[in-house]
Amino acid sequence: MNLEPSMAKRVHTQLNNQHAVKAALYTSMWCVPILLLWYGTFAVLPKASPLMLFVSGALLGVAVRYHGKGFMRRFAVLALLAHIIVVGVAINIGIVLSGTIWGIILLALYVSGAWAAAFFARRSVPLTDNRAFYLLSEQQPHASRQQLKNRSYVAFPVLLLGASFCCAATALAIHVVHGARLQQQWAQDYQQQLTQHREKSIDVTPQALQGLSTEQAFYYAYSYYTGRDMRPQGQMRGAYPHSPFKAQTILRYLLRYRQQPRAAFILARTSE
Repeated sequence: MNLEPSMAKRVHTQLNNQHAVKAALYTSMWCVPILLLWYGTFAVLPKASPLMLFVSGALLGVAVRYHGKGFMRRFAVLALLAHIIVVGVAINIGIVLSGTIWGIILLALYVSGAWAAAFFARRSVPLTDNRAFYLLSEQQPHASRQQLKNRSYVAFPVLLLGASFCCAATALAIHVVHGARLQQQWAQDYQQQLTQHREKSIDVTPQALQGLSTEQAFYYAYSYYTGRDMRPQGQMRGAYPHSPFKAQTILRYLLRYRQQPRAAFILARTSE
């Protein structure tokens, strides 16, 4: 069966442009921004993080398709391997889930992501060139299949090593950044607690306690002892600086200066 020279030349060019090793190298690099995008989604909108199981597969498939320009099944396998590595690293660093979700939903998202990776990784044959592709690559193996750049035993190890290295480096960077963010958040929380402590704390010297009624003093003693902000009206207003020492100081004042037997009873119980 004869082919038009222009069509045969065009199909030969497309088949020779296939480059599995190039697809493996560039897809390994694309794992870095995809993981960073996943971490950003987890940090900004944690509930949407599982959707990246599908999005990451689609992006990796597009990366293989763009850089590899391949029609062979091995390009789909490259995208699937890259997707497995990225998902594995995402699970390892804990950016896939935040809260609870049904397992069937996670499985569906992962399967759809794997399908998207394999689907987008291979270029589709134009309808006008179907006959030419069949004659040049299906009836007998095209020469491009035997080239070193398209050999599976070269492309697959390149992808496995490259993607593993890039993902490991990205995971380490995410770990460092996340640790720094946590330390900053802890420092802010600590400063906020100190500020609240200063705002709510009272002076427990006898001179300062003279200005409080007996009931107010008992409420402050309770708040210091339990760490809960109890107002004299019986209202709970959140946390309070926890200090059993100050609570006992107030009770000793009530016992010594106001002869409150209730203070003696509570002081004995808190001392136990």
